[in-house]
Amino acid sequence: MLPQAPGVTLGATTILTNRTIETLKPGRQRYEKSEPGGLRIRVYPSGRKAYLWRYRDPGGAQRVFTLGEWPHMRLTEARQQLAEAKALRETGTDPAEAAAEKRETRRDTFRAKRLVPTVTDILDEYMTRHVTQHCRLATVAEFGRLIAINLNPAVAVLKAREATRARTGNPRTPAHGC
Repeated sequence: MLPQAPGVTLGATTILTNRTIETLKPGRQRYEKSEPGGLRIRVYPSGRKAYLWRYRDPGGAQRVFTLGEWPHMRLTEARQQLAEAKALRETGTDPAEAAAEKRETRRDTFRAKRLVPTVTDILDEYMTRHVTQHCRLATVAEFGRLIAINLNPAVAVLKAREATRARTGNPRTPAHGC
């Protein structure tokens, strides 16, 4: 249970508040301030501040789990993240490993989206690399207008490899030239 008064000191440990975190100044070396319950704020010489939790993994080794960075994450969010991490730890799951797996899944999803362009991505690339470089301004405007009018929104989000004539419902071939 945390006291409500800001800046309350319990022994050598201070209850963190948004104001106390805001006023923490960087030093020559990184340092940490903590509160009962395990939430810590680490202040780096660069001025960066990160919320941390030190815990022991299932094998008994000490681990440090970064919950987030201040000011992007406020203190209440950090406490909520800490509670979720503690709940994971109590089930026998290592929170740092779970977060790493989640990050990797997000990266894989992003890479997959990036590697397989959509029809819109290809048209944007075509407009940028070819039409705007090799055509007159009136032609650039006309191409943009034609794409906006004729491109079906359902087709625009298709991955390029999924865009077949049967799927797009458009048997015509595109016009070439400027």
